[in-house]
Amino acid sequence: MYQISNFTDNDDVKIISRLGAFQVIEYQRDLSITPSSAVTAFYSAQMNVKKRQLVCDLSQSPVTIQAGAMQWMLGNVNATTGIKGVGDFFGKAVRGKASGESTIKPEYTGNGILVLEPTYRHLILLDVADWGGSVVLDDGLFLACESSLKHKAVMRANLSSAVAGGEGLFNLSLNGNGVACIEASCPREELIEIRLDNDVLKVDGNFVIAWSSTLDFTVERSGKSLIGSAASGEGLVNVYRGTGKVLMMPTANMPNIKKRGGIRFSLWIPPFFHFCYSFLSRKSSSFFKNSINICSGGDTGSPARRMQPNSMVNPGMGIQHRPYSSAQDGGMAIPTL
Repeated sequence: MYQISNFTDNDDVKIISRLGAFQVIEYQRDLSITPSSAVTAFYSAQMNVKKRQLVCDLSQSPVTIQAGAMQWMLGNVNATTGIKGVGDFFGKAVRGKASGESTIKPEYTGNGILVLEPTYRHLILLDVADWGGSVVLDDGLFLACESSLKHKAVMRANLSSAVAGGEGLFNLSLNGNGVACIEASCPREELIEIRLDNDVLKVDGNFVIAWSSTLDFTVERSGKSLIGSAASGEGLVNVYRGTGKVLMMPTANMPNIKKRGGIRFSLWIPPFFHFCYSFLSRKSSSFFKNSINICSGGDTGSPARRMQPNSMVNPGMGIQHRPYSSAQDGGMAIPTL
């Protein structure tokens, strides 16, 4: 028997979602800070940058997690590799290599508690039954799922989806009845859910994080012709066609900031800063070169040199003026700067 205190019942901990064997907790404030990081922690909490953890109740269902995600476990918990023979190992190795996931995902069974590592990303719980019993995940989003779900690497409908879509040739698909947890860059409240009934969704960018396996994913031109697609500034778009559901982020990682006319503003940033740096470097180099010439007497005909006949150079302080003697200027002295 065990008893846990000051964990989910802590005043600073809030359970933000619960589904199946999983519950997601969120720390409202980061109290383990130093004076130097207090300001950052305060404003991070104000902007919803908070630590989150996934708590798994193994008494409800065995759980499969991403390798290295476990933080601590309590009670009667057994961990296995989930590999059933040599053939199963090679199958999982190929699937992991193709989808970008870990080859071996440990499975935890028993009747205890499993807590995963904290993260600042948003943890989204999905009931695969709501997706028609099969859902495809974007690369690198899988965190955990109930072990009743089967893992499968699905291939794109055509090679263009992998080459031009930036999504890779394979993705991880979860099949069966159960709950899965994925990591996203935005909270559940901001995710856009689109249901297609024999229709088409076109997205310019990698905003989609999950979609039904019944949908065909391809990459196509945004317009009817190649010239029209180039003129619109969109070029190629990700197309989801058929009947099913799509879960999409509104902003993703901000890769598609645009100006009017379809010109991608992000493409202008590096050349602009390079031009500014080169321009300022040339100007500053010319300025210092002229200053050195003036100070060292290299430009004896310059007005500054003629106006300061008794100037001397101090490497640390620049130009200094010696006091004029009374013989030179009739007794008027200019103090040293």
